[in-house]
Amino acid sequence: MPSRAYALFGLGDVVSDFVTNLQTLLTNANTASSAVSTWKQVYTEVAKAALKVVARKALKEITVSTVNWANQGFEGKPLFLQNPDSFFTDIEHDEIKETVNEIGGDPVNFPWGRGIAINKVREARGKSK
Repeated sequence: MPSRAYALFGLGDVVSDFVTNLQTLLTNANTASSAVSTWKQVYTEVAKAALKVVARKALKEITVSTVNWANQGFEGKPLFLQNPDSFFTDIEHDEIKETVNEIGGDPVNFPWGRGIAINKVREARGKSK
């Protein structure tokens, strides 16, 4: 059975099988869209892989740079503690000094502060000998 024909834009001399042409157009557009979508997916995956390679390379360089900085430090001095005993002794002395300054010179708020401060200084000197 023949398909029904329609006049395009009301012109009698241009006749087309509108439904068939529309189906063909939609099928071709869907195929083209699918091909474009496939290429987009390919490009996306390639771009992801390339970015991962760049990121790994950058992370490796940052890691090497950080390790070198930690080992050599600023102006050749390493960042980590070379002599922890001296470091912690200095902290202890700084804390004792702050405490002595705070309580040793204020007899109103700390009536026994001077005696406590003197004892703390003697105790610290005895440890360091």
